[in-house]
Amino acid sequence: MAAGSLPVRLPTPQMLMSRTRQIITALSLIAFAFGLALVAPRLAFAHAQYASSIPAANEVVPNAPTTITITFTEALEPSATGVTLQAADGSEIAGVTSSVDPTDNHRLLITPPELQPGTYIVNWHNLSADDGHPASGFFAFSVGAAEQITGQVDAGSNGPPGWWIAFGKWLVYLGLAVIVTTPLFPVIIRDRWPDQLDRTERRKIIAGGAVFLLGSLIALINQGAIAFPRDPLLDATWNNLTDTRYGNLWLWRTGLAVAWGIAIGIAFRGRNRIASLAAVVLAFAIPLTISETSHASAAASGRVASIAGDWLHLTSAMLWIGGLIWLIVTLRHPDDSIRPTIRRFSGMAVGLWIVLALTGVWSAWTLVGSRAALTSTSYGDTLIAKVLLLIPALGLAAANLLWFGPRVTADSERSLRGSILLEAVFALSALAALARLVGLQPAGDVHAAARQTALVQTVEVGGHGGTLTLDPGNAGPNTYLLVVPDAPTDANVEGLLRLTPPGDSKANKELKLARQQDGSFTGSGSEFALAGDWGVQVIVRQIGSFQWDGEVSVAIEANTGPPQFESSAWRFGPIGAIGMLLLGIGIIATSALIGRRANRTLVLAGAAPILLGLVLLTTNRI
Repeated sequence: MAAGSLPVRLPTPQMLMSRTRQIITALSLIAFAFGLALVAPRLAFAHAQYASSIPAANEVVPNAPTTITITFTEALEPSATGVTLQAADGSEIAGVTSSVDPTDNHRLLITPPELQPGTYIVNWHNLSADDGHPASGFFAFSVGAAEQITGQVDAGSNGPPGWWIAFGKWLVYLGLAVIVTTPLFPVIIRDRWPDQLDRTERRKIIAGGAVFLLGSLIALINQGAIAFPRDPLLDATWNNLTDTRYGNLWLWRTGLAVAWGIAIGIAFRGRNRIASLAAVVLAFAIPLTISETSHASAAASGRVASIAGDWLHLTSAMLWIGGLIWLIVTLRHPDDSIRPTIRRFSGMAVGLWIVLALTGVWSAWTLVGSRAALTSTSYGDTLIAKVLLLIPALGLAAANLLWFGPRVTADSERSLRGSILLEAVFALSALAALARLVGLQPAGDVHAAARQTALVQTVEVGGHGGTLTLDPGNAGPNTYLLVVPDAPTDANVEGLLRLTPPGDSKANKELKLARQQDGSFTGSGSEFALAGDWGVQVIVRQIGSFQWDGEVSVAIEANTGPPQFESSAWRFGPIGAIGMLLLGIGIIATSALIGRRANRTLVLAGAAPILLGLVLLTTNRI
């Protein structure tokens, strides 16, 4: 070595591991922050939407109907479905009764009192019996001749805040992760059934069950407040529990959880194999009660397969996240078994990731359908956030499996625990995004509804050109935008619309628009509640100074409801659902066998369900 030169210090393997962990951690935290930024609370939408009615929306009938029929896109919960009827002056009509058709639970039958000639607005609200989500809306019809619409829709309560709804569901998922993995992971981690659990493991099981029950109770109360917004909270919760499909499934879920707790206690105290098997069956049955109230449950075709795919996705996520929790608890007491423990868990985790990816892509294809829907909706934003949070979690998992685990030493064991803990943090954050997704209207439906084009009408006001825009331009709620570039910017200048409905009625209504800083005028309402040619007098004025007038005819089209989203995703029949389950179970079992370095014959036997599942799927497409 030349004089005066410094010795070259080569990095040791421990230094390389430390630097690699630092780089992965930094990139993970960046993705974590970006993902959380996308998860902004937004209101959940509903799903049992108006499909048709008799009388039809905006129809003029010569005689008063004795029965009003509304057909919805999903089955209805009778106890949480109802209507109010308003007259043209906004007053509520007394004596209206309603009930779900006993021969068709998609149809609501309404019996009004004797109606006089005039226009009426039917305000409806419901709760879907398929996915447990609420909906509300209105439509108008006229008896005799069209009249001016002045009634306002009763929006009701918005329910609990979105973040509180998501938090309750997140607690359910967190507790469920412990429940699903408790009967299995002591065996997977220790490679044998434990003689007994230590205090930390017992506390973890008790805490997981308590968190699950707490989250379920919060979810029940929130659902009651949404389904019965006009009832006191206690009454709403009780009605939701006793009178809805969601409540029935909630009782099943709670009962299964209690039975699981009893079976687990017997299994670990006496090493009872029957109790152990019962605990496994109960643990995997609980997620099914959640999938029965998911978006998959509202699928128009292939419902059984959709629920099976949702169950497979949810259960795989619970096994992975619950396994991480078990690893964190187990590694608090390090011993020489840490390396085979990570190998056994990571082998199965690879299969879980594959199943999560396959079912996740299929679900996105079914509920989103296009890149435009993914990037322009709240559902799409949350789904992107979920994926961004999963990427660093999977990156850390791969690093633990391929790099840190095989090279772990007594000195680096603490860093490995930290890496697993960080992986769990990202996974639980992705679980929070999942909790929000189940309360949002699927992106495909939202995007389809947003594709309605606005009605733009040119207008001349006092010799000055302008435009009047109605969005969506159909009968029912609209937003109004009046733009007159020559209008003075003085704040005292106001814009008004004087509306004359179609038909023989000469009544009119004056609507004042809000002045904007750029000189335009905006408003919103349900004044254009009838299809036909409306007379609109446009007024721009400053009282005591000037008034510009102009008239225009606006053709309002019948409101046929938002365009329906039709996904091109593959759909499968009930036999296809069996194939889906066999495929998922085969992938997880095969990867677990490889992780345990099983012999080739055993691995090939584990792959048999994969081949059978693929055959059943490909031959049972709808």
